[in-house]
Amino acid sequence: MLSQVLRSVEFYVGIEVWASILCFAAALYRLVGRLPKDGRTKMCLLLFVTGIMMLGDVFAWGYNGISGQFARHVIIVGNFLCYFGPYLVCYIYGWYMRDFTSRRKVTEVIKGILYLDTFYGMITSVISLFNGMYYYVDDANRYVRGPLFLLSQNIGVVFFILVVIILIIERKYMGWTMFFIFFCYVGYPTAAVVFSVFRQMPYSQLNLGISMAVLTMFVFMMHMQRVLLDKQSAEIIMQQKEINELQIGIVMSQIQPHFMFNCLNSIYYLCEKDSHKAQRAIDNFAKYLRGNMDSMKNTEAITFQQELDHVKTYLELEKMRFEEELKVEYDLQVESFFIPPLTLQPMVENAVKHGVGKKIGGGTVSIHTYETEHEYVVCVKDDGVGFECNEKKNDGRTHIGIENVRQRLKEMVDGRLIIESEVGKGTKSMIIIPK
Repeated sequence: MLSQVLRSVEFYVGIEVWASILCFAAALYRLVGRLPKDGRTKMCLLLFVTGIMMLGDVFAWGYNGISGQFARHVIIVGNFLCYFGPYLVCYIYGWYMRDFTSRRKVTEVIKGILYLDTFYGMITSVISLFNGMYYYVDDANRYVRGPLFLLSQNIGVVFFILVVIILIIERKYMGWTMFFIFFCYVGYPTAAVVFSVFRQMPYSQLNLGISMAVLTMFVFMMHMQRVLLDKQSAEIIMQQKEINELQIGIVMSQIQPHFMFNCLNSIYYLCEKDSHKAQRAIDNFAKYLRGNMDSMKNTEAITFQQELDHVKTYLELEKMRFEEELKVEYDLQVESFFIPPLTLQPMVENAVKHGVGKKIGGGTVSIHTYETEHEYVVCVKDDGVGFECNEKKNDGRTHIGIENVRQRLKEMVDGRLIIESEVGKGTKSMIIIPK
């Protein structure tokens, strides 16, 4: 019973229909899938042409022996696709295989013969439409093999032999995985022909073997590209980790040496005068350093409260040095928003170092937040010495720090930074973040 089913034309045609559907689906997936584009056109063509070839065979068998002019045209076109299609598939296969082989002279010569062989097969298939040398359709609308049918088969045999030779020559260059993938195109069709002859099938299973080989190639290629994507993703994550570590190093290196010296010197004298204050100062200094490192690890915006805590730690350290000469005022009307890490702290540091710190008798730094209908605004203001906005500063570090803040505001929250200053009156920096 099973043998009768396997030998039935209906079973064969049904398998071909499903094979063509799978080929078209795989071609569509390869075309629109979010995978590397290397070889995408060639693989899509390979799958699409194979699907068309299988449909041609389906219609050729489905209308074989049915009377009528329409049926005759369908049989002729279907059989033409069955002859022309395999040669075109072979040509695309050779074109695709070229991406995975070397350019050594002997290989290129064999590839040239391979292309000529498939091209010859396509040309003679077209000629056979008119002279019936490979096949023809008789008066009863039945497919009949022509006098040179064996020649059409030998063209394919020559192609397979050439492919095997190329694979043997290039096996080390390609690697065993790619060798197996491309060998499927030779092995599956050959096994299908041997099976059909051994079981004395009433039809050739060559096209089924070709479609299975192409689909197998597709599955293995997709798997390999998925593995490659996973590997690249892991490398990107590792590189990002290394970049983060470098950024931490850069931030630590940008902490002014004199600032660290002043902090440590203040702590040293506090140890003699007030051990309790010295202990709190050491704790603040450790929190400040840890806050810088933790902030650089964040690739997303943090809460304003987190950034404000870091700023307060920094100001506590500066107060050890400036004492009563540094006054800080807070007017926080809104705190429930997000801000990129290390954007407020550099503005406050500039206000202390370049504003109040350079003013005789010191001054006041104020931090004010408020919101409008569409934005959150953080304003850092000092009544220090100020500067001329149009004058280019010689302090490279300050300039780089401000541009860094601008860049991260733009990239992370689409925000912006506005700085206004007047000599002798002070500076105002506004961080503006859209809601």
